Amino acid sequence: MTGFSSGTLDDVFGGFLVYRNLIPVDDRLPTIGDLRSKLGMARDRLPRKAEPEYASVIGEILREARRLSGTASDASRLVFVGDTMHNDVSAFSNLCQAMGWQGRAFIADEGPSACRETRALAAGQNLTVSNQWSDVASFVEDGLLDGFGCDEGTMIVVDIDKTLLGARGRNDQVIDRARRQAAYEVARDHADESLAAEDAFARIYNVVNGSAFHPLTGDNQDAVAYVSLLVAGGMIDLEELTASVANGQIDGFRAFVNDLETRRSQLTDALAQLQQSVYVQVKAGNPTPFSSFRQAEYRCTTGLMGHLSNDASRETMLDEEIVITEEVWMAIKRWKAQGCVIFGLSDKPDEACFPPDTRVEGGLPIHLARTHIIGGRR
Repeated sequence: MTGFSSGTLDDVFGGFLVYRNLIPVDDRLPTIGDLRSKLGMARDRLPRKAEPEYASVIGEILREARRLSGTASDASRLVFVGDTMHNDVSAFSNLCQAMGWQGRAFIADEGPSACRETRALAAGQNLTVSNQWSDVASFVEDGLLDGFGCDEGTMIVVDIDKTLLGARGRNDQVIDRARRQAAYEVARDHADESLAAEDAFARIYNVVNGSAFHPLTGDNQDAVAYVSLLVAGGMIDLEELTASVANGQIDGFRAFVNDLETRRSQLTDALAQLQQSVYVQVKAGNPTPFSSFRQAEYRCTTGLMGHLSNDASRETMLDEEIVITEEVWMAIKRWKAQGCVIFGLSDKPDEACFPPDTRVEGGLPIHLARTHIIGGRR
């Protein structure tokens, strides 16, 4: 059997990538702190991926990345590859508008409910949606014919989470497993003997992580992990919480945490301390209020990258390892060969991407962690 090859995010991006805190890995690039005054942004505000302010920050970072890469001319075209219709398509459209670019976006998901279509979003903006990651190859070819991706005039932006790493509908369940395991580890550290067994916790987590709970969690994994911990620790009844969310009685995670703060005295000592910490972070507007969960997520994520032998089967790789999506990897290689500047975006918090203690031997950030490159639909 021929073994699979492996790679790292650094192999294709170098330092040209940024995580949620909007501090690029390449320290020559401007951070959000450097850009606040220029962009007129409020102090300490951290825009999220779907917001116009996020695109403004990324646009300035991309401008400097092009200068550092030796590209003299301004970009006029954008190619964006991602996996979500809300965050990624919004980021793409906002970037085009902020920078005055024409653009093409490719969004894929190999899940059972995914569809295939191509449509215009706005003047000069086209979207291709596919249920096969392999369609990115024809997306590249079609773009080249129209001047997108054929030279340094095109900027390539690639989402990382569940796109280049852990393809949605194919390998993303391993990313979810890492998060679920991290949430359980943190719950075990903070709860007493009343904590549900790991399999029961997994079922709770899967419910809270579902779209029906988005009015509460906002699809934020910090909120998912914290709510799951409280349910699994017996502090909140899942059926009652599900009904409250469905009836619109809970207005987001901030309101949930504020209400729980009024009842903090009813929690165990360990959970009361955790609640106080989360409450302070939520009140301050921190989108990553559950830092101990994110540190555990880093450990669990890197533990599932590149840990299998090179001759493991493709099915085993997709089931048990967070792998690089070969089709997207090859598309990036093609664009780089054409002289395009490539940049990576991740909405994963920095706390979940870097080791908490860089002095620990073997503690590599996510972008330096080697893992296998696997292609082909399940």
